[in-house]
Amino acid sequence: MKSLKQKTLKGLFWSGFDTFGVTFFKFIFSIAIARILSPEDYGIVGMMAIFIAVATMISDSGFQTALIQKKEADLYDFSTVFYFNLIISVLLYFVFFFTADLIADFYNEPRLVAIAKTISLILIINSFCSIHATIYLKNINLKTFANVNIISSIVSGCIGLSLAVKGFGVWAIIFQTLAGSLFRAISYWVLNPWRPLLKFSFQSLKELYAFGYKIFLQSISDSLFMNIYYPLIGKFYDAVTLGFYTRAEKFKNLSVLQFTIIVSKVMFPVLSSLQDDKTTFNRTCIRSYRLIVFSLYPAMTILILTAEPFVHLLLTEKWLPVVPYMQLLYLDGFFFPFYKFNLNIFNSLGRSDLSLKIDIFKKIFLLLSIIVGIHYGIKGLIIGQLASSCLSLFITLYYCKKKIGYNFKNQLKDIFPSLSVSVIIFIVFKYIVIPIDNLLIILLIQTSGGAVLYLFIMRIIKEESYIDFKKLVSPYLPHKLKFLV
Repeated sequence: MKSLKQKTLKGLFWSGFDTFGVTFFKFIFSIAIARILSPEDYGIVGMMAIFIAVATMISDSGFQTALIQKKEADLYDFSTVFYFNLIISVLLYFVFFFTADLIADFYNEPRLVAIAKTISLILIINSFCSIHATIYLKNINLKTFANVNIISSIVSGCIGLSLAVKGFGVWAIIFQTLAGSLFRAISYWVLNPWRPLLKFSFQSLKELYAFGYKIFLQSISDSLFMNIYYPLIGKFYDAVTLGFYTRAEKFKNLSVLQFTIIVSKVMFPVLSSLQDDKTTFNRTCIRSYRLIVFSLYPAMTILILTAEPFVHLLLTEKWLPVVPYMQLLYLDGFFFPFYKFNLNIFNSLGRSDLSLKIDIFKKIFLLLSIIVGIHYGIKGLIIGQLASSCLSLFITLYYCKKKIGYNFKNQLKDIFPSLSVSVIIFIVFKYIVIPIDNLLIILLIQTSGGAVLYLFIMRIIKEESYIDFKKLVSPYLPHKLKFLV
């Protein structure tokens, strides 16, 4: 168990290093590029988001998750999925190539013809390295995975920024995306010794599909519903409005989604390895849940606080309309990561059927929220999205009680301290702290001050999640920095 704990901590470190490293460089380059390009450029790219997202899910079809969940996945399994992904990706590319005119006509945007034919190449590129990435994830061996992703972010960011400076407009974003995927694919083939066998097993495909198709249905419905706002906004509003929403969604993904990915990349294979040890499995789930609450709630609060000075200072005034969208989307950080974590619990137990059933309820909530919210503009759509996330979380919490004995009362007990202290932080730094004119100073005070005040209060009240956090990080802190926790 000690070995598994060390492997988990090492995995979390490299997963965090990967995600935050990639996030940091994407953040830096996105700020620089956004200052050059217009909201309309991002809106045009956003028009393709739902098509690429759904196609990506189809090409994977849940097989990556199935390979990770299967304890004894062999070379035949990996090779079969490799060829399946490649074939489907090529077919999907031709679908995009021959339907590009229809996509452009839907939005009444002629530029989308060339853009659709170009950006869809990412499907083929990604299919070449999907199994290499799966092997790293399955073995919780994330050091190389992290380094490749970070370097690819730097390379693609430099290309995107150079093209933006030279006046390529929306094409700077397109080529930045393709360059990052191409660099990743080449790097994985150079660094990872795995090569596909010249074998294809329909029996292996059938066995993996029995688990993976439920994940696939869930993933493709996720992509469809979470990206449906792009065509709705692009069709009923305009490219500029969609550009503001796209930027807000991007910043949300750099925080909420990336945090979720950090946890999922490590906890799913870890929990899958513990599925036969119920006591350890349950204890690991509950402790992980507490640590996620402890880390995420203050982070989302600080992001909501700093949204306006951040945009004003770094993106310039032309992007200020994006602020309320960002603040609303950050609220999803109080629900979505826990919803996904709970689904990982069910999937790691082999209950992808339960995960799919819950996801169907979520999509019903989301569809109803879209029908109602669209009459109230983009804010109405986002608020509806938040409501559906909240309701879906409550459903997963109910099943968590059944599967791991973590009842709703204990869940609320673990949430309440972090939520209460986060509210205090918001009030203090939003309404009580003396107003200052310098935006940079405001940003620094709200960020550092909020984090320090949160840790101070949690330390004073000796909150259990804080104690777990301290035990987790103290052994890895230099002696001179241990006072911080």
